Amino acid sequence: MVEAKDPYASLQAPGINVRVDRSLHVASLRYFDAQGDFARACQAALGVPLPTALRAVEVPGTPAGVEFILAWRHPTQTLVLSSDGAALAALRSELSAAVDGVCLDQSGGLWVLRVQGERTRDLLLRIGSEASIPSPGDARISRIAELPVLSLSVKPGEILLLLDRVYAEHLLNWIRVTLADFDPAEVS
Repeated sequence: MVEAKDPYASLQAPGINVRVDRSLHVASLRYFDAQGDFARACQAALGVPLPTALRAVEVPGTPAGVEFILAWRHPTQTLVLSSDGAALAALRSELSAAVDGVCLDQSGGLWVLRVQGERTRDLLLRIGSEASIPSPGDARISRIAELPVLSLSVKPGEILLLLDRVYAEHLLNWIRVTLADFDPAEVS
């Protein structure tokens, strides 16, 4: 087994890179009706409607270098991922008057892992299943390393894995061991 000094360090092997992305802030949009007043307020604030079931979308028109993603999680919940904490705080403030929904900061509780490379499919099939591998524009909840994980893709060649922070080390250890299985001499 490969030992790492920092359990949250980037994991690399030939054809794959996995890293915890602590720069992304996460908020949960929770609402009663995906067509209600809160959903309309979200669309007005973001410029795009909430994603439909099993979909993820990158919000267009954000400043260069700023990432803003909407990902369906449940019929009454959408996650917002943003590389700009101030923009996410402004969204929360803008939506605070809505009575049929709420925007909750989940940044401390949900973590994002970025998985890139040609061996991404191999990794996710080994520790998850076919359901763990989203196509661009998809958001899927499945079990990876025996944990509930939301996997989504908005860019070809990259998959984001969202999970409860308390399980991050567990998942990273599964990934570390799996990458060592792929090519023990090459894992860093």
